[in-house]
Amino acid sequence: MKNLRKILGMILTVAMVCGLLTACGNGSSSTGPATGDGDVSPSDDTVYQWNLASIFANPETSSDFNGNGVVQALFVQYVNERSNGRLVITPYYDSILGGSLEQFEQVQRGELEMALLQPMSSYDSRFGAYSIPYLFEDIDEVQALAGEPDGPIFKLSEEWFADHNMVFLGAGCAQFRGIFNTKHEVTTVDSVRDLKLRTYQDTLVSAFWDDICNAVPMSFSDVYTSLQTKAIDGLEFSAQNTYVYKYPELGGYYTDIDWQWCSATNLVVNADSFNALPSDLQALVRECAYDALSQYAVLEKEGNEQVYKRMEEEFGVQVHILTDEERATWQEYAKSKEEEYREFIGPEIYDQMVAIVEEYRSGQ
Repeated sequence: MKNLRKILGMILTVAMVCGLLTACGNGSSSTGPATGDGDVSPSDDTVYQWNLASIFANPETSSDFNGNGVVQALFVQYVNERSNGRLVITPYYDSILGGSLEQFEQVQRGELEMALLQPMSSYDSRFGAYSIPYLFEDIDEVQALAGEPDGPIFKLSEEWFADHNMVFLGAGCAQFRGIFNTKHEVTTVDSVRDLKLRTYQDTLVSAFWDDICNAVPMSFSDVYTSLQTKAIDGLEFSAQNTYVYKYPELGGYYTDIDWQWCSATNLVVNADSFNALPSDLQALVRECAYDALSQYAVLEKEGNEQVYKRMEEEFGVQVHILTDEERATWQEYAKSKEEEYREFIGPEIYDQMVAIVEEYRSGQ
């Protein structure tokens, strides 16, 4: 079933690029027993209406390298179509309803039904476990542990979000974060010491960057202008999002330090809203979440093969792929901060995450 879903996901991705996203903003759904084709037959006249917010770009206006926006649109499309008008989800993109922290709090309080967001460790230290530097090796490893419903990190996510009055529906398992800057090439850890780099506002992130560069926590909306005015030299960010948000227009350098898997695409729903649904609609929502989010890894792999070339050819960005020796300097630095991360996240959670990954690798 898992392989079948992945194959179907690839097919649906191609179809989506050809125009299937046109109905993402105004679909619908229904309660009742699931039919053979995945739809839900109505069992009463109740229509449920939800809003789904994110900080990500609308794929109808920003289609290149926008896996986050694409999976949000696909989830909305799947639910609205398969539920036959009984559950209607309206998507909001581009931080229209606030940043990830604001959306987290709105969902927690029930002011917003759903969000596709990044949970900050400054809000719950356990969420820092997703971002332990160099914890994961690649996208496939993250998908197996955190993206599959039977994965041990997926199950931990369900517990952690439940403590905040949310139902965790899944995560898009892709983004690894490198460095873009307009000043010079980045190779080893020492090569960033003269850079002013924007970092996102997270305690664990600050712990990693504060000692090796001039780290500047900054609202995402201020980054482009700050790069233009030289208030900052660059930022740690994924390659595809670097392209999407047009930073290469300013010229510069990108390096795949891939220091962190950033769990930025968690689909969550207010627990009271979810529990108000009939059981068949709850099952449908979970199914649609998996079908959409599991495509993120496929999209990200395809995008990673293209984005470096696009940055080089279109904007003259110099892309540097770390050598094994250069990458080792980053991994060794991350290892030197281990006790600090462990203390902040909590020794039990930190050790549990590391053990999960080690056990997985030993079985491969």
